[in-house]
Amino acid sequence: LAGMNAAIAAADASASVVIAEKMSEALAGGNSKVCGQLFAYGHKDPDATLAYYKELAGGRVVEDDMIATIANGVTYLWDTIKDKFFGGDDSEFMDWTGLPLIGEMSPEYPEFTGSEKIALCTTHKGVSDSFLFSTIKSAVLERKDKIDVWYESPAVELIQEPETRTILGVKVTRKGETRNVRALNGVVVATGGFECDRRMVQEYLNITNYSVIGGQFNTGDGIKMCQKAGAQLWHMNAYEGGFGTNSCGYIVEEGKAA
Repeated sequence: LAGMNAAIAAADASASVVIAEKMSEALAGGNSKVCGQLFAYGHKDPDATLAYYKELAGGRVVEDDMIATIANGVTYLWDTIKDKFFGGDDSEFMDWTGLPLIGEMSPEYPEFTGSEKIALCTTHKGVSDSFLFSTIKSAVLERKDKIDVWYESPAVELIQEPETRTILGVKVTRKGETRNVRALNGVVVATGGFECDRRMVQEYLNITNYSVIGGQFNTGDGIKMCQKAGAQLWHMNAYEGGFGTNSCGYIVEEGKAA
């Protein structure tokens, strides 16, 4: 979802975009395709949403401008999705607050300041059915004159200017050869997770006996690319376990998914 939304935003700003996707079209999508398809919504109350997300940080240090950007997006997310992907029609959108099962998590932390304005919502009645993912993928395909999708074409390295370290493009393995793709206006790295790389999980999460729920191809490729280019890592020990995607702790046969 992050990569597709970045591509849509760039295309709508008149850029020509290439999405370099690691997997085949059938397998692409990572956890975005198999997750619950819920989105958070702050009911147009920026103060309550910001207060909630500051507590949601759980004592982690998050830059003020970063957390404000996230909270601002959540504050108006219902309207953003409605207008950008559904032509202004939110007749099938659902706020799950108070409803069975999912409603018990809406808000997920009712004890937090501002929680009375935070809800979990969906763009139709269903959950865990790839609906939102498919909707945004369709929006990418509608912009095929601006967005070119390369499947089975993993990005393998960022290309830098040696002295300034400016990112000039990206190396992509496509059809058996490595291509240097020049970026005139920038490269967006939508990294996915690293839960399918056992070494990274052990190093950053201190977990050795686990299996993966969700996408089976998140091996931290983008993270490693950014590290090689000099990026500093941030909050690498934050993860979700026991529920939803990239969960840990299920004892299964070695090499099998939960």
